Amino acid sequence: MLCAGPCAEQAFIGPLPQGLLPVSFVAKTREPGAQAQGTAQQMDAEMEYQAVSGIKTPARITLAMPDIVEMDFKLAGCALNRR
Repeated sequence: MLCAGPCAEQAFIGPLPQGLLPVSFVAKTREPGAQAQGTAQQMDAEMEYQAVSGIKTPARITLAMPDIVEMDFKLAGCALNRR
């Protein structure tokens, strides 16, 4: 996998025939107004893709903040509306 972005050691881009798509990243979040040196919560994100009418679209998005919440979004029955 290739790395990209300001947090290059934690953002991963996966090569696909249609180009590069993000497959995972790690973000640090703080309360509004918190000091930069303050305690940050880590959020992990992972994406899986599916082909919809030949276009890669998210099939699953998982967001997790350890010991707080895990959200698993599954996108099914998607259709492409060409304009």
